[in-house]
Amino acid sequence: MRNAYIATDECQAHSHPSADETNDRSPISSKYRAGPETMIPFQLHRKIPLLRRPFHQRDVALRERDELATKLQRTEKELFKTALERNHFQGQVAEFAKKEGPTCPIEYGVDRYWCDASGIYMEGWVDQSNAPVTSLRLEAGENAVEIGTFLQGRNFHAYLPRNPTTPIFVTIVASDQSWRCPIVLPAGPLSSPPWSHERPAAFQQRLFAAQQLAFDTVVGFGNLEGRVVCEVGSRSVAPDSATKRSLFPRAERYVGVDIHRAPNVDVVGDAHFLHEMLGEASADLVFSGAVLEHLSYPWLFSAAVNRTLKRGGMTFHATHQTWPLHEEPNDFWRFSDEALKILFGPEAGFRVLSSGMHNQSFTCAEERTGEFARLPFFACYTHVFILAEKTRDLDEDSVRWPVSPGRSRSRSGRYPSPAPRT
Repeated sequence: MRNAYIATDECQAHSHPSADETNDRSPISSKYRAGPETMIPFQLHRKIPLLRRPFHQRDVALRERDELATKLQRTEKELFKTALERNHFQGQVAEFAKKEGPTCPIEYGVDRYWCDASGIYMEGWVDQSNAPVTSLRLEAGENAVEIGTFLQGRNFHAYLPRNPTTPIFVTIVASDQSWRCPIVLPAGPLSSPPWSHERPAAFQQRLFAAQQLAFDTVVGFGNLEGRVVCEVGSRSVAPDSATKRSLFPRAERYVGVDIHRAPNVDVVGDAHFLHEMLGEASADLVFSGAVLEHLSYPWLFSAAVNRTLKRGGMTFHATHQTWPLHEEPNDFWRFSDEALKILFGPEAGFRVLSSGMHNQSFTCAEERTGEFARLPFFACYTHVFILAEKTRDLDEDSVRWPVSPGRSRSRSGRYPSPAPRT
């Protein structure tokens, strides 16, 4: 890992050669060599002059100087701690190499990995140009896994049960010799920045920017003069929860629809037959949040929304592409943005204005072999949305399903009812 350089007009940083630059050989692969370092690789020197400004600006300059000095001190402490931890680990590696004997002539490395409280999955390689490797043994405490087959002659992958704090070692067997060496894991890169409560609000806004922009469009549209707005799944789930009704103060009428009677619900009924409850071509805007996954027949709901909307009306829906089971037994579906573009696309009488997925999520399967072990490398998304405009009316029998209104109403009613208020 190469040292970073920090240089601005107000601070300078100097770095010392890293282990990668000074060590020619190491018991660890050339890609991830580790060697003891005697010097901390970062030394920040503060050079923060008090700017020559008019007297009335001196207080501002002093505050700026003090704030920058505080940030630099915090940065120094963090880098100092990181350097000490790295030097301590590399020192342990060096001591281990001395005790274990001669340096391993075979290079190896880990390209990527993921881990949780139960174990670690690794994908790596071993160089067989110096000697044919017959097997690897990965060890973490009392747990071990043997690897005797290499993909493309050099690549390996394995899941190893392990406590997160337990060091990992590899025993390489080649030409009737064996070497036991520590595994050094790569530092990244991460596919997205890790979440932090200290991160400014702008970070979260970037995650949800496209959906927020679409919903802001909906709010603006619904507040135009004479608009009739319908929210599906409108019930207030907690005594202190805010409702969307307050976002549409200029709407001529706001109608809250839900399967159960509750606060903020004006019409109780099955959303699959929304047009029968409100009337055809009666609304300018129909929207929902975290509702689509709970509807038994989302294609019937899409048709009902089309028939409820006036031509030129808008519809907005936010749901999940990935999410744990909830509100059972009525948790039926998950959607990609492409799926929503079919439900509310041209064939259904709509024009898609905006859609997308956001907030990456990574899943770990109970089975940790083959492709199941690689699942955490691929992103899912917790949220997905669509904004569409009605362009035409659907034909009478264009969308059909062999279910009666009574049976659909009965199934929809299994959605957990709100707890009684105390």
